Amino acid sequence: MANLNLSDEQRQRDNSLKADLKADLKASLNTGLNTGLNTGLNTGLNTDSQAPPNPESDRLAGQLQTLQPLYFLSVNYYSAALLSDLMHTLEANQGIVIVNNSPADQVVHGLAGRTYGGGQVTVIDAPQNDGFGAGCNIGLQWIYARSPQALVWLINPDTQLLPAAISTVRSCFIQREIAILGTPVLDATGKLWSGAGRFNRWTGSISARHLATDALGRPQLVRWVSGCSMVLNLAALKHCPQFDEVYFLYYEDSDLCERYYQQGYRIAIAPEPLVVHAVSSITARHTHAKYMHATFSKLTFLRRHATPLALALNLIYLLAQSLLLRLNNKKAAKGRWDGFKHFLKSPRTRPAAVPDSATGYPISMTDQMNDQMNDQMNDQMNDQMNDQINSQINSQVHNSSAVDRDDR
Repeated sequence: MANLNLSDEQRQRDNSLKADLKADLKASLNTGLNTGLNTGLNTGLNTDSQAPPNPESDRLAGQLQTLQPLYFLSVNYYSAALLSDLMHTLEANQGIVIVNNSPADQVVHGLAGRTYGGGQVTVIDAPQNDGFGAGCNIGLQWIYARSPQALVWLINPDTQLLPAAISTVRSCFIQREIAILGTPVLDATGKLWSGAGRFNRWTGSISARHLATDALGRPQLVRWVSGCSMVLNLAALKHCPQFDEVYFLYYEDSDLCERYYQQGYRIAIAPEPLVVHAVSSITARHTHAKYMHATFSKLTFLRRHATPLALALNLIYLLAQSLLLRLNNKKAAKGRWDGFKHFLKSPRTRPAAVPDSATGYPISMTDQMNDQMNDQMNDQMNDQMNDQINSQINSQVHNSSAVDRDDR
């Protein structure tokens, strides 16, 4: 194990996590003993009586037996404390798989073997940190080998499930033959952070800032959903889905959905928010790497799935943005510029991975807030650019139609 120079704050967090795990173990043992004693006493008191048959209970029990197995899959990058918080919000499931993308971080192994919502935690060490998609691929292969008909819920470590999230997700799959389901995600303030994904291949516009529902509260078909909270239906896909590992961070979820969308699979979004996300609590630790990979990944996605016009427009936009970012965030600006340069020089190979070191631990709250402000500014600039492009294209189409009518 590498010798990490951890801060006092991180040591306290790790020690707190270990203490929590010991407390959970003791509580579980006490619960098991109490349950066993109560069952034995009740059995002894009711040996002469037998409950009458209940057809409705039998029907519900039969439904539960036919439900698809549900597994949770999360990728760890120095996030053991966040994962511990997430685990305590999980309800009934058949297993929890954590792929450890930071092999030097052994704290996360304290969760292995624990049980949350009936599912036991399995921790798998990745050989090296090859990114979010690569980590998910390891976990998907592990689950598919054991349960090829399962639902696999990809969930970020820095999230928590809202009450009744699992029952809502299960009801979505009962209603429609859905291959991939996303869930609307809220940020810590209660605002919608991710919803129904849209993609315009003519302008390169990629967004997921909208809710999609109908009067009956049914899941709605969409173009793509966020990998922050994505449920893969292995039974509908009939094979083990895999992310393209050329994406180290960002847009691997859009790429996966677009590939399945083009093949005719149904992609949908749940009718209500089910997850709360602590935005940028992990990626904000490496500002330069975050913007570098975000830039490279977006251009790679557009090269594969958008028109040449859309790619050209976004190349110009991202270049201009890297220059503007120099005014208030030089690390972000350099990240944009390096991602831009790498795409032009080597568009089929991803930039270098984030280094596996103690710097993976959380940054200060001030840096995290600055990173979130930059994200909001970038989103606003993206929306403005997309509105302008859409307006110009619509205007050209309108003028072209008018000329055609005059010619006739």
